[in-house]
Amino acid sequence: GLLVDTNDGTDNPNLTITNSQIYNSSNIGILANNANITGENLVINNAGQASFRCILGGSYTFAHCTFATYSSIGAFREFPTMSLENSIQINASEIIAANLNATFTNSIIYGDKDIELLFGKNDDAAFNYTFKNCLIRFNDISDQFENDPLYDFANTSLFDNVILNEDPGFKDPQKNMLSIGEESAANGKASVSTVTKDILGTTRSTSAPDMGAYESMVFEEEKN
Repeated sequence: GLLVDTNDGTDNPNLTITNSQIYNSSNIGILANNANITGENLVINNAGQASFRCILGGSYTFAHCTFATYSSIGAFREFPTMSLENSIQINASEIIAANLNATFTNSIIYGDKDIELLFGKNDDAAFNYTFKNCLIRFNDISDQFENDPLYDFANTSLFDNVILNEDPGFKDPQKNMLSIGEESAANGKASVSTVTKDILGTTRSTSAPDMGAYESMVFEEEKN
């Protein structure tokens, strides 16, 4: 998809991306290396590994975005839909870290794996993140992260009005159709924001907009 990187590691590359769709990347939809990215009405789906992965920190602000990954038949992906890290291993003995500041608002992070959000924190640099009014798939069936404060979904300073593991009701994610129906768990659950139109140009509700890049719609099969 997109590599947002720098040649010498000293400058922070900048990207503003709106009303955009990234599909079927062989590896990663967006790979960010200590970058500054602002995204609105962005849809990333069906990457071979992860839809969005940041390494070595950076600054990220996303609103009304949809991040999803659904494995192809017979395929195995190592990473979840979203991975946030503030360090990178240079060689066997050297790891460098940089500050991470990430905010996700009114967005969907989903896929066909139980864990679709993963953090990699190095204490040598800041690791700051917030998820507000987001729908996230994080079904920790083995209690692997039960005592990890990074995944304390009851901590409203990290996860505010977050919905876990409820169906976003995508029309057909295998075919990159990420619009949501009226029965979606994301319907009417977003906070009012300055992103007043969705990716299709539909005006969002002024009182109860929907999470993700799309306002809900009635699918043809729902009409019958």
